[in-house]
Amino acid sequence: KTFTTNAIIQMLKDNNKTFLLFSPTGRAAKVLASYTNEEASTIHRGLGYKPPFEWGYNEEYKIQADVVIVDEFSMVDIFLAKHLFEAIDFTKTKLLIIGDNAQLPSVSAGNLLHDIMLSKVVPTTTLTKVFRYGEGGLMTVATDTRQCKPFLKKGDKRPIIQFGDNKDYSFIQCTSNNIVNNTIKLYEKLLSQGYRPDDIQVLTAYNKGECGSVALNNHLQKLANKNYGSKYNIKVGEITFYPEDLIIQRVNNYKAELFVEDVFTDKAGMTFIANGEI
Repeated sequence: KTFTTNAIIQMLKDNNKTFLLFSPTGRAAKVLASYTNEEASTIHRGLGYKPPFEWGYNEEYKIQADVVIVDEFSMVDIFLAKHLFEAIDFTKTKLLIIGDNAQLPSVSAGNLLHDIMLSKVVPTTTLTKVFRYGEGGLMTVATDTRQCKPFLKKGDKRPIIQFGDNKDYSFIQCTSNNIVNNTIKLYEKLLSQGYRPDDIQVLTAYNKGECGSVALNNHLQKLANKNYGSKYNIKVGEITFYPEDLIIQRVNNYKAELFVEDVFTDKAGMTFIANGEI
């Protein structure tokens, strides 16, 4: 997908065509910008959204570009898509939608990318060949999982099973009793090898419980943040936050107060923090 997107962008440049790059979340926009080396923004920012109801580009004021490219479209709901489509004059501007219809649909209404592909109304190209499949590892496991093929051999009792020539995927067998301890030790090991907390993402299926995100974060915070235990902190519920903690935004916040010179002031203004931003 990355290679194809970059090839299309280069083709547009070669033909002196203007383009805009959008993604539904701030984090996805940063990823898009990093692999294209071009400016990318959230759809909201690209459309000039001013909460709660005003859109800079709309049915009357259309986007001025030859092509609009939207990445990670599976996360776009029907309401945001409506505003995007209204802001495009399809007699002058082409829309290129990029995404994975096998991913989870948007958190709001609609499974739009999946439905668009099934409609047969919009021309669709599906990338099916995984060029790194033969190397094993992460690409093999991900492809096999999608195709419902088991990647673990029955009876394999090895505590750590590595996959691929580059060993970029490891499966660690452990009981529920030592999952937390193993996670903490692995995190410590990665930090000792030179990885930064920004490079590591720990995922869990739960929020609550010993293996939940709250408990794990409380353990990992002590390792990840050199400011842990500082007198400068904010306590929210049972969680204490310290300077430089990594915080993930879980809902769109259109009226986040800006913090300037150690005080909240009306002069500082407000900013938009998108769901998923860190």
